[in-house]
Amino acid sequence: MADCVVVVLDGEIAAAIVALWADLGRRWGMGRSHAVGGPHLTLAILQGDRGSDALRASLATRTREWTPFRVTGAGYGVFVGHGLESPVLHLAITRTPGLSALHEAVLHEVAAAGLHVDGQSLPEYWRPHVTLADTGLTPESLGEAMRSLVERGPRHWTLDVNNVAVITDGGHVALQLPLQGLG
Repeated sequence: MADCVVVVLDGEIAAAIVALWADLGRRWGMGRSHAVGGPHLTLAILQGDRGSDALRASLATRTREWTPFRVTGAGYGVFVGHGLESPVLHLAITRTPGLSALHEAVLHEVAAAGLHVDGQSLPEYWRPHVTLADTGLTPESLGEAMRSLVERGPRHWTLDVNNVAVITDGGHVALQLPLQGLG
């Protein structure tokens, strides 16, 4: 995992996701390749020179202008294919105009700091999600887990987008800033 700019999830939603992680691990042996970090929604995966001071400074300034908002998720999905070592089971987050605007503003700050993002972070390819598992998935276990998620839920999620953070390639939060705008 490279350094990332994310929204750190907290409160009840974070607790529910941590409980899902534990259930997926206990029942089907699924896990996360970067198990150190807590639940988050990735906005940008950084490449090359990571975690620059210029990016941190610009984010500290901009988060004073950005207003908190909510997004929802009402489904689960699986990423497979190009560049992935194994399938990724995820909570699909609705891409709203507000979330897209925050994503694009973060990408602008990344570029202004002279940094680059992974291709999957570009607006045309970015799919907002929260990773539930990316290790230990087999076609059988994935099918059973999806069936359980569909049957038992939760079926609807509401996430508070109230911060922007930089997490290191080890999954540790290096900087977390609240969105403070008054909208």
